[in-house]
Amino acid sequence: MVAKSLYSMRQGGIYDHIGFGFHRYSTDMKWLVPHFEKMLYDQGTLVPAYLEAWQTTGDSFFATIAIETCSYLLAERRDPAGGFWSATDADSEGEEGKFFSWDMGQLVEALGESDATFAAELLGITASGNFEHGSSVATRSGDFSSARATDIRKRLYQKRSERIPPGNDDKILLAWNGLAIDALARAGRVLGEEHFTLAAESAANFLLAELHVEGKWFRSWRGGQPRNAAVLEDFSYFMRGLLSLFQATGDEKWLGEAKGIGNHILEIFRDEETGVLWDTDGSDTTVLHRLKSPWDGATPSANSVALDGFARLFAFTREPHWQEALEEGCRALLPLLDPNPRAFPSALQVLPFAIEEPAVAVVTAGENDTSLEAWRKSLHSPSARSALIVINTKGSPESDLELFKGRKALSGKATLYFCRGNTCEAPATDPTVTEK
Repeated sequence: MVAKSLYSMRQGGIYDHIGFGFHRYSTDMKWLVPHFEKMLYDQGTLVPAYLEAWQTTGDSFFATIAIETCSYLLAERRDPAGGFWSATDADSEGEEGKFFSWDMGQLVEALGESDATFAAELLGITASGNFEHGSSVATRSGDFSSARATDIRKRLYQKRSERIPPGNDDKILLAWNGLAIDALARAGRVLGEEHFTLAAESAANFLLAELHVEGKWFRSWRGGQPRNAAVLEDFSYFMRGLLSLFQATGDEKWLGEAKGIGNHILEIFRDEETGVLWDTDGSDTTVLHRLKSPWDGATPSANSVALDGFARLFAFTREPHWQEALEEGCRALLPLLDPNPRAFPSALQVLPFAIEEPAVAVVTAGENDTSLEAWRKSLHSPSARSALIVINTKGSPESDLELFKGRKALSGKATLYFCRGNTCEAPATDPTVTEK
């Protein structure tokens, strides 16, 4: 069901087949006509879903969508300072979808008669149209794999860039950037696309420099100025992004920053009476009632994302207070989960970590880059055993972190250290041992 939904979304008009990335939602049951806004948080949550679909099925179709969506983030949503902008509007020139839709005349003008006919079949564009004013929303109606199709898409993208674009919401939000960093770092780790990881690192460095000022965290940044106090979702989502960067690189800087944010969450947002986290820090006197909202909405529950972060922090550091916070938070959610589990998918994802400690697979890079790449592919394949994966690209056995301490590459080859808690298997240099 999941694979079919993700496949159908990519085929329909909710996906931008010319410039990549997802529109906000579909207005019909066929994924045909979208609401044309593009939200950063949608890209940040859909990329991990497509990556997991690729890992589960082995179908490269899903990996391609993840790559295209990350490429859209880097091409169109990236502020020169390093962070990512929030959204684009649905309207341009007073009409919703005008920037994104096409009619046959526009195709002929952009491509010429022969290629326009081919493009119309490729993109489901008809003379009568499937949208407003005889225009069509592009869908994936033909085979996009040919060199001709690739060339046509690029030409249409160039022609579209000459149109008046929708408005750009260029504020940089800590929470949504956390989701984008998570998506890019995961794509870098899972698919070996290093430029995505580098972009995620750049965004994280920007947030650390510009939204953490004189000991205070801010929620948004625009025009060189940070604004508004950060709330739980800002810290939770950013912690997730930092932990994904640590898993993609092995750079302990990111783990250290994630620990700092995790401790801040426990200090400021923890409700000692219930174990459920507050949405805000309680410092704003204009807020009459301090709320908690541990259920999922358009984005994952910040409460559950924080618990997922605590689980990973315990797995990576073995510091017991993270496990205690995880177990306390999961116990607090159980009475809410039982009568209405559909409202808590993010909590259901993290619950197994409180029941059984996850395995951790650390790969220490050697001198041979091809052996590291072989491990990357093996660990993320459908046949791989379930584990939290950390790719230590620096290969630093001198680290004081127990996760890395003494775990060097053997015989110059990238080496796997596979552990569950304090029980570890013998180091391995043969990638086939990851199979179930």
